[in-house]
Amino acid sequence: MFIGHYAVALMAKPAAKETSLGTLVAAGIGLDLVFPLLVLAGIESLKITPGITPVFPVDLVHIPYSHSLLASLGWSALAGAAYWGRRRLPRNAMVVGLLVLSHWFLDAASHRPDMPLTWAADTAKVGLGLWYSLPLTLAVEGSLLALGGWLAYKGGVPPKSLALLLGFLVLMYLGAVFGPPPPSESAMAASGLGQWLLVWWAAKIDRAPRPL
Repeated sequence: MFIGHYAVALMAKPAAKETSLGTLVAAGIGLDLVFPLLVLAGIESLKITPGITPVFPVDLVHIPYSHSLLASLGWSALAGAAYWGRRRLPRNAMVVGLLVLSHWFLDAASHRPDMPLTWAADTAKVGLGLWYSLPLTLAVEGSLLALGGWLAYKGGVPPKSLALLLGFLVLMYLGAVFGPPPPSESAMAASGLGQWLLVWWAAKIDRAPRPL
Protein backbone atom coordinates (compact mmCIF):
# COMPACT_ATOMS: atom_id res chain seq x y z
CA MET A 1 0.00 0.00 0.00
CA PHE A 2 0.90 3.64 -0.15
CA ILE A 3 -1.68 6.07 1.22
CA GLY A 4 -3.05 3.20 3.31
CA HIS A 5 0.01 3.54 5.54
CA TYR A 6 -0.62 7.25 5.99
CA ALA A 7 -4.29 6.51 6.61
CA VAL A 8 -3.52 4.14 9.48
CA ALA A 9 -1.20 6.73 11.02
CA LEU A 10 -4.00 9.30 10.86
CA MET A 11 -6.43 6.79 12.40
CA ALA A 12 -4.12 6.41 15.40
CA LYS A 13 -4.27 10.09 16.39
CA PRO A 14 -7.30 9.83 18.74
CA ALA A 15 -5.59 6.99 20.62
CA ALA A 16 -2.32 8.94 20.96
CA LYS A 17 -3.27 12.61 21.19
CA GLU A 18 -0.07 13.50 23.04
CA THR A 19 2.04 12.15 20.19
CA SER A 20 2.93 14.31 17.22
CA LEU A 21 1.20 13.37 13.99
CA GLY A 22 4.67 13.48 12.45
CA THR A 23 5.79 10.68 14.75
CA LEU A 24 2.68 8.65 13.93
CA VAL A 25 3.21 9.12 10.19
CA ALA A 26 6.89 8.18 10.51
CA ALA A 27 5.85 4.99 12.29
CA GLY A 28 3.16 4.14 9.75
CA ILE A 29 5.51 4.53 6.77
CA GLY A 30 8.60 3.52 8.73
CA LEU A 31 9.55 0.47 6.67
CA ASP A 32 9.39 2.61 3.53
CA LEU A 33 11.75 5.11 5.14
CA VAL A 34 14.29 2.35 5.78
CA PHE A 35 13.86 0.63 2.40
CA PRO A 36 15.28 3.39 0.14
CA LEU A 37 18.40 3.66 2.28
CA LEU A 38 19.01 -0.06 2.01
CA VAL A 39 18.46 -0.01 -1.75
CA LEU A 40 20.85 2.90 -2.25
CA ALA A 41 23.40 1.09 -0.06
CA GLY A 42 23.10 -2.05 -2.22
CA ILE A 43 21.75 -4.15 0.64
CA GLU A 44 18.24 -4.59 -0.78
CA SER A 45 17.13 -4.51 -4.39
CA LEU A 46 14.19 -3.86 -6.69
CA LYS A 47 13.58 -3.97 -10.42
CA ILE A 48 11.36 -1.68 -12.46
CA THR A 49 8.99 -4.08 -14.24
CA PRO A 50 6.07 -2.31 -15.99
CA GLY A 51 2.92 -4.44 -15.98
CA ILE A 52 3.94 -6.72 -13.12
CA THR A 53 0.75 -5.46 -11.42
CA PRO A 54 -1.69 -2.80 -12.63
CA VAL A 55 -0.86 -0.60 -9.65
CA PHE A 56 2.85 -0.95 -8.87
CA PRO A 57 5.36 -1.50 -11.70
CA VAL A 58 8.14 -2.75 -9.46
CA ASP A 59 9.49 -6.18 -8.63
CA LEU A 60 10.70 -6.15 -5.04
CA VAL A 61 13.52 -8.61 -5.53
CA HIS A 62 15.26 -8.61 -2.15
CA ILE A 63 13.67 -6.79 0.83
CA PRO A 64 14.29 -8.98 3.91
CA TYR A 65 15.77 -6.34 6.22
CA SER A 66 13.13 -3.68 5.72
CA HIS A 67 9.99 -5.64 4.86
CA SER A 68 10.17 -9.19 6.21
CA LEU A 69 7.77 -10.06 9.01
CA LEU A 70 10.67 -10.86 11.33
CA ALA A 71 12.43 -7.57 10.57
CA SER A 72 9.14 -5.70 10.96
CA LEU A 73 8.72 -7.13 14.44
CA GLY A 74 12.21 -5.91 15.26
CA TRP A 75 11.63 -2.42 13.84
CA SER A 76 8.32 -2.29 15.71
CA ALA A 77 9.92 -3.16 19.04
CA LEU A 78 12.75 -0.69 18.43
CA ALA A 79 10.37 2.17 17.58
CA GLY A 80 8.12 1.48 20.56
CA ALA A 81 11.07 1.26 22.94
CA ALA A 82 12.62 4.45 21.56
CA TYR A 83 9.37 6.34 22.03
CA TRP A 84 8.93 4.96 25.53
CA GLY A 85 12.48 5.96 26.39
CA ARG A 86 11.84 9.55 25.29
CA ARG A 87 8.28 10.19 26.42
CA ARG A 88 7.43 7.55 29.05
CA LEU A 89 3.90 7.15 27.66
CA PRO A 90 3.26 3.39 27.55
CA ARG A 91 0.02 3.46 25.53
CA ASN A 92 1.47 5.86 22.99
CA ALA A 93 4.64 3.80 22.72
CA MET A 94 2.49 0.76 21.99
CA VAL A 95 0.61 2.69 19.32
CA VAL A 96 3.88 3.73 17.67
CA GLY A 97 5.16 0.15 17.71
CA LEU A 98 1.92 -1.25 16.31
CA LEU A 99 1.90 1.34 13.54
CA VAL A 100 5.33 0.14 12.42
CA LEU A 101 4.12 -3.47 12.45
CA SER A 102 0.89 -2.59 10.62
CA HIS A 103 2.98 -1.72 7.58
CA TRP A 104 3.86 -5.37 6.96
CA PHE A 105 0.27 -6.57 7.16
CA LEU A 106 -1.02 -3.85 4.86
CA ASP A 107 1.70 -4.66 2.35
CA ALA A 108 1.01 -8.37 2.65
CA ALA A 109 -2.60 -7.65 1.72
CA SER A 110 -1.74 -5.50 -1.30
CA HIS A 111 1.49 -6.93 -2.73
CA ARG A 112 1.98 -9.87 -5.03
CA PRO A 113 3.70 -12.73 -3.13
CA ASP A 114 6.95 -10.88 -2.45
CA MET A 115 6.69 -10.17 1.29
CA PRO A 116 9.24 -12.39 3.08
CA LEU A 117 8.59 -13.90 6.48
CA THR A 118 12.25 -13.87 7.56
CA TRP A 119 15.57 -12.78 6.09
CA ALA A 120 16.62 -16.36 5.23
CA ALA A 121 17.28 -16.94 1.53
CA ASP A 122 14.72 -19.75 1.36
CA THR A 123 12.01 -18.03 3.40
CA ALA A 124 8.39 -18.19 2.32
CA LYS A 125 6.93 -15.06 0.72
CA VAL A 126 3.32 -13.96 0.94
CA GLY A 127 1.02 -11.45 -0.72
CA LEU A 128 -2.75 -11.45 -1.24
CA GLY A 129 -2.50 -9.39 -4.41
CA LEU A 130 -4.83 -6.42 -3.94
CA TRP A 131 -2.63 -4.63 -6.49
CA TYR A 132 -3.82 -7.00 -9.22
CA SER A 133 -7.07 -5.00 -9.22
CA LEU A 134 -6.70 -1.27 -9.80
CA PRO A 135 -10.37 -0.40 -9.04
CA LEU A 136 -10.35 -2.40 -5.81
CA THR A 137 -7.03 -0.87 -4.76
CA LEU A 138 -8.35 2.65 -5.30
CA ALA A 139 -11.53 1.86 -3.39
CA VAL A 140 -9.73 0.29 -0.43
CA GLU A 141 -6.99 2.90 -0.08
CA GLY A 142 -9.40 5.78 -0.70
CA SER A 143 -11.75 4.49 1.99
CA LEU A 144 -8.90 4.06 4.44
CA LEU A 145 -7.69 7.61 3.81
CA ALA A 146 -11.17 9.05 4.25
CA LEU A 147 -11.56 7.25 7.57
CA GLY A 148 -8.06 8.28 8.62
CA GLY A 149 -8.76 11.92 7.82
CA TRP A 150 -11.97 11.90 9.82
CA LEU A 151 -10.33 10.28 12.85
CA ALA A 152 -7.36 12.65 12.68
CA TYR A 153 -9.81 15.56 12.70
CA LYS A 154 -11.56 14.03 15.71
CA GLY A 155 -8.12 13.66 17.29
CA GLY A 156 -7.52 17.41 17.13
CA VAL A 157 -5.56 17.94 13.91
CA PRO A 158 -6.47 21.35 12.42
CA PRO A 159 -9.02 20.74 9.63
CA LYS A 160 -7.67 23.14 7.00
CA SER A 161 -4.09 21.95 7.33
CA LEU A 162 -5.28 18.36 7.43
CA ALA A 163 -7.30 18.88 4.23
CA LEU A 164 -4.21 20.24 2.45
CA LEU A 165 -2.16 17.22 3.53
CA LEU A 166 -4.87 14.80 2.43
CA GLY A 167 -5.21 16.56 -0.91
CA PHE A 168 -1.48 16.38 -1.52
CA LEU A 169 -1.41 12.69 -0.62
CA VAL A 170 -4.21 11.97 -3.09
CA LEU A 171 -2.49 13.89 -5.89
CA MET A 172 0.84 12.17 -5.22
CA TYR A 173 -0.87 8.79 -5.10
CA LEU A 174 -2.73 9.30 -8.36
CA GLY A 175 0.47 10.49 -10.01
CA ALA A 176 2.28 7.36 -8.86
CA VAL A 177 -0.50 5.02 -9.98
CA PHE A 178 -1.37 6.61 -13.33
CA GLY A 179 1.95 8.23 -14.18
CA PRO A 180 4.92 6.64 -15.96
CA PRO A 181 7.11 4.08 -14.18
CA PRO A 182 10.16 5.40 -12.34
CA PRO A 183 13.10 5.99 -14.72
CA SER A 184 15.45 3.77 -12.72
CA GLU A 185 15.76 1.77 -9.54
CA SER A 186 18.05 4.33 -7.92
CA ALA A 187 15.71 7.17 -8.88
CA MET A 188 12.81 5.39 -7.23
CA ALA A 189 14.81 4.79 -4.07
CA ALA A 190 15.95 8.42 -3.97
CA SER A 191 12.40 9.68 -4.45
CA GLY A 192 11.28 7.46 -1.57
CA LEU A 193 13.44 9.54 0.75
CA GLY A 194 11.14 12.47 -0.05
CA GLN A 195 8.62 10.94 2.32
CA TRP A 196 10.62 12.49 5.15
CA LEU A 197 9.17 15.82 3.99
CA LEU A 198 5.68 14.45 4.62
CA VAL A 199 6.75 13.42 8.13
CA TRP A 200 7.95 17.00 8.70
CA TRP A 201 4.72 18.41 7.26
CA ALA A 202 2.56 16.19 9.47
CA ALA A 203 4.50 17.34 12.52
CA LYS A 204 4.12 21.01 11.57
CA ILE A 205 0.33 20.91 11.23
CA ASP A 206 -0.27 19.02 14.44
CA ARG A 207 -1.40 20.67 17.63
CA ALA A 208 -0.04 18.01 19.99
CA PRO A 209 0.95 19.79 23.22
CA ARG A 210 4.43 18.28 23.26
CA PRO A 211 5.29 17.07 19.75
CA LEU A 212 8.28 14.76 19.52
